[in-house]
Amino acid sequence: MKVKTIVWVRWNLPLGPPHESRNIVRERAGWNAERLRLWRRYCMASLLRQTHGQFEVWLLCDPALDRWNRELAATFPDDRFQVVCDSHTVAARMSGADQYIFARIDSDDVYGDDALATYASAATDMGDKRYVQCEEGWVFDEQSGRIWEWNNPSPAFFALVTGPDGLDTYHPHLAHHGRIRPESVEIIGRRMFVVICHGGNVCNRPRGRWVGQEMRGAQRDAVAEEFGLAPR
Repeated sequence: MKVKTIVWVRWNLPLGPPHESRNIVRERAGWNAERLRLWRRYCMASLLRQTHGQFEVWLLCDPALDRWNRELAATFPDDRFQVVCDSHTVAARMSGADQYIFARIDSDDVYGDDALATYASAATDMGDKRYVQCEEGWVFDEQSGRIWEWNNPSPAFFALVTGPDGLDTYHPHLAHHGRIRPESVEIIGRRMFVVICHGGNVCNRPRGRWVGQEMRGAQRDAVAEEFGLAPR
């Protein structure tokens, strides 16, 4: 069986209903430049470190923001990375495989080096499940350099495993991460991702019920080295 692994990253694509339908990105001065910095420093760097070498990265972009999309494409290190703006682009690529693993990650976060390999291994024995979901990770505060355990029972680090006919539209049916746990093979006991807290990220501040023990000293440095984070 031929399996194709695709990483989906939403860049500047509007969320659409029931969210705000207009593209609020257009109203944020400096958004693209800062997002490019975070993408290169964290997300793209972590994808380039993956031990699972056979994958593609599709960045979902608003076709109305062509100049910004070209700036994004200029960061791509090889042809595994592609800007995706329309259904034709995706449909042309949705062929030649018996099974697809659609992994998602935000453009400012980090995957552990073996995250995609772990998804691929789990996909061989899904039973009646549709998703693979990472349960545990880290949260890194960019300003202070501090690192905490991140224990979200249904985080936004997951993959949809499907056959060729398992997509609804050009944007794959990746349900809201908070609702897919009953349909998921859960990866527990391995911290496979890092949520990056930065100036523009107010949703994942290191506080609340998901935040666990802070890493200090040698433990903190080991996590930073493993995930390519800045030394303290």
